[in-house]
Amino acid sequence: MKKYYLFVSVLIISSTSFAQHKKEQKLVSVRLGFSGTGLLIKAIGKADLFSKDSFSVGNISTSKRPAISAAFDFSLTDRLSLGGIFSHQVFSGEINDYKGVVGGKTFVINHIDFKLKRTYIGAIPKIHWAVKNEDFDFYSGVRVGYLLCTSDVNVNDHDFKALDAFKGGRIALGIVPLGANLYLNQNLGLNAEISVGAPYIFGIGINYRF
Repeated sequence: MKKYYLFVSVLIISSTSFAQHKKEQKLVSVRLGFSGTGLLIKAIGKADLFSKDSFSVGNISTSKRPAISAAFDFSLTDRLSLGGIFSHQVFSGEINDYKGVVGGKTFVINHIDFKLKRTYIGAIPKIHWAVKNEDFDFYSGVRVGYLLCTSDVNVNDHDFKALDAFKGGRIALGIVPLGANLYLNQNLGLNAEISVGAPYIFGIGINYRF
């Protein structure tokens, strides 16, 4: 009988040590995300997707802010949670010495200013992995959302369409192979996340659980 109680005690302690993520737990997160869209802007700026005519670009410079994201998660069980995420990112830059031939017409644009905005809203179900350390919470998940892109291009020539690829909206699917929360105390924690797809490929931030 003593062995039985000892076994039950060990089982309870073990279960407690794996219960850093609990049912009905709520989590609010604020995160900065980093994407590869800036590199894509430079590539598209040098390759007009809407025309087979010839053109050349002197240089392209871009500046970008990290994607600012806010997320909320609710634990359905000790291992499963469902959450939502909202993210916004702004890119700006300039293109100099854009020259091309469209329909036999030669045009030259000395300077172009542009600003691109990406807004994402979506849902993310997660699986939380069992670990012995209560200060850590590791998870994986998928993102299902909608990505809306708008552009403001300061150019008078209608033949410039290289950045039109960033206009409009689309369904955006993503995968989170691994994310981690490190809790500094009972409520406050740090977060890091690796992902594939919009709105970012790597994010860091803080969160609060209650």
